[in-house]
Amino acid sequence: KTIAAINELHARNYILVACSGRPLHSVPKEIYDLPFDYIIGNNGQEFLDRRSNETFEKEKLHKDELEMLHNLAIKHMCISNIHYEGFTYLIMAKRHLLFGIGFNVLNSMRFVFKQRKKSKVKYSTNIKSLKLEDNAKICFVSFASNLRSLQKEIDTNKKYHSFLVAKNWLEAQPIHISKGQALIDIAKRENIDIENTMAFGDGENDYPMLKAAGIGVAMENGLDKTKSVAQYIAPSF
Repeated sequence: KTIAAINELHARNYILVACSGRPLHSVPKEIYDLPFDYIIGNNGQEFLDRRSNETFEKEKLHKDELEMLHNLAIKHMCISNIHYEGFTYLIMAKRHLLFGIGFNVLNSMRFVFKQRKKSKVKYSTNIKSLKLEDNAKICFVSFASNLRSLQKEIDTNKKYHSFLVAKNWLEAQPIHISKGQALIDIAKRENIDIENTMAFGDGENDYPMLKAAGIGVAMENGLDKTKSVAQYIAPSF
């Protein structure tokens, strides 16, 4: 039903945008198979215009910023996840190593069930020993209470903002990068009044997008913050 709706909207000449928290290279093939005019990755840090095949990016977190944010994560008993094309760094305190390995095993099973390729994981307990490169975001894994505590501290620094994508997964990026700003950028690019846009989402990374859109729709099983700003709630089936 979703695919049929997307194809019908495309036939009616609506501009369609898939806006993902994933990097463009790891957006599932099923999304690329659909007639989206734009695919946005990393919550608005990178854009692909599929009609011109043009890609463009906004600034990333500097490697020193990644290290600083990771050190905050250690303080709040969280594990850092920094994803590059082809591999992922899973960085943690030594006392959390077994938890980190267990998390990765469970996460790998999810990819097996969905028949998707998972990137290679490199474990570390010393971020200074890694050859970090600038990255669009840094992710954190822990119990919800630890993540909320970390989120509160990150958000006191006005250079960054953080958001729960799921109850045990937090992400942080530069303050001016969000799905909401991506929607505004696309609307300007297409000369569309923002009031004539509609957005769908479930995680807190979708919150600024639903807030910016003319009409925001949240999933019934989405996070409370995102549902609070939506005009409509899509029911579960």
